[in-house]
Amino acid sequence: MVRNRWVLLAIALLAASAFARDLPDKTRTPGVANPTVTQDNNKGVVPMSDTLQILEKVNAFYNSAWSQLVFNMTIMLAIVGGLIPVLITMYQNRKFKIEQEAVKKRQAESLEQLKADVLLALKEDLKVSSAEIEKRLNEKVATLLAGTTAKILHLQGNGNRTANLYAPAARDYARAATHFLKANEEGNLRGAVGNIVKCLPFLDSEQMENTEFLAEYLNDLVTALENGNTNDRFLHDLLALRRETKAARVRPKKSASSPPA
Repeated sequence: MVRNRWVLLAIALLAASAFARDLPDKTRTPGVANPTVTQDNNKGVVPMSDTLQILEKVNAFYNSAWSQLVFNMTIMLAIVGGLIPVLITMYQNRKFKIEQEAVKKRQAESLEQLKADVLLALKEDLKVSSAEIEKRLNEKVATLLAGTTAKILHLQGNGNRTANLYAPAARDYARAATHFLKANEEGNLRGAVGNIVKCLPFLDSEQMENTEFLAEYLNDLVTALENGNTNDRFLHDLLALRRETKAARVRPKKSASSPPA
């Protein structure tokens, strides 16, 4: 492409030189009108050395411009390639903190509103004893607190899983699932169990044994699911959880799956 450009430019310059040479000059044309002017075939011809110098200057200009462009693009790509991972990490950390604070704030507001609603409703029923009022209120508060704790732990598990920290992520999801069960949030419970099942194939026997509280929380979750498995509603969750937990506990370290790209 570049070679064709220089060929066309050289042809254009030579053509211009030849055209300028062939143009007649009325003031210098020999003949009757100018008897003192003699024929000189060398007038009006652009020397070949000048044409080559022009071509060399143009070629040097484009070569310099192209080298500068390549250098600038290399610098820009290096800067952008280094900044993008840092910016993505900063964005993910900030997003996680914002989501966690938002969940805490919403749940605190919901807790206060729930207390007020429960007290108002219970006060209208004069036949209910004060002990019963306190019991029902405590149950409502405990359920709400369990749901709040579960959501925070689930967010924490998402952060660890994004960072390919599968052992801490599985531990967080196990705690979250247990609290979701206490809060009667079955949909969120199944989501947390599903995330545990996705994390366990990346763990080996050493991680299962050495990760603090991981085995304990997994056992607590299995026990809680077994106790609440009325009409086999948690049967599929229990089977998947037992299968992957058993495989992780006997998996050699070198056989653990690698994190996805």
